[in-house]
Amino acid sequence: MPPVLPYLLAALYGLTSDDRDAVVAIVIALQGLVVWMTVVIVVRESVRLKCVALGYTIAVVGLLANFHELFQKTHDVWLNLLVVDLMWIITATMVCCEPICFFRCG
Repeated sequence: MPPVLPYLLAALYGLTSDDRDAVVAIVIALQGLVVWMTVVIVVRESVRLKCVALGYTIAVVGLLANFHELFQKTHDVWLNLLVVDLMWIITATMVCCEPICFFRCG
């Protein structure tokens, strides 16, 4: 399978007329959204399992342990995380028979 990041960057360069600053800003925003989505999935699952403190602990420890990979590098680690998130959402939706809503509380 060809690497996704070069194709994504090429598409972004094409959309932004070769503006490097815009591409960097978009990639950083996408990285932040993927990390946010992962934290929301962890917290939602901890609420569902009634282990909220454990969920927050896992989220914080995970962010601290992987801080360099998630926030200091612009490699494709966040794309791998996105694939895992999407697989989790699809599996949870199939098992629970209800769509996962990120904005619903409780």
